[in-house]
Amino acid sequence: MKKTILAMLCILTLSSCGTSSGGGRFDFTDGAYDIRNEEHYYADEREQDQLGDALAEKEDQIEELERELYEANERIMELELQIDRMDYNVLPEEANYVGDLLTYQFHNMYCDIPKDENYCTYFWTREEAINNDMSPCPVCNP
Repeated sequence: MKKTILAMLCILTLSSCGTSSGGGRFDFTDGAYDIRNEEHYYADEREQDQLGDALAEKEDQIEELERELYEANERIMELELQIDRMDYNVLPEEANYVGDLLTYQFHNMYCDIPKDENYCTYFWTREEAINNDMSPCPVCNP
């Protein structure tokens, strides 16, 4: 009888060895699960690297678009200045005053302060310059 009980205990122990997840026994499914988790970890790491690369690429694209936008705004500003000059219909050789659109100061035509011709507008009268939000130059005091 002792041999029968001992044999039954051995059979029960051996049959539960591969399916139980506790009691200090080796569990084949837990081992496989751990390996799969490790593979998921490495897959997640690869995905994070790919996402990081994609993010860096998008940031570069954003920087390029911001640069293009800045250049476009500069060009728009130049065109607006040209339009402003056209609205006055004052030719430089006919004008009495020149306005600097960067500093918003106006000067007499012979003032020594250097002016960028790309940012100049011209006026016949002092009042016209003041009405266009220009202030008189402190050097030539037009």
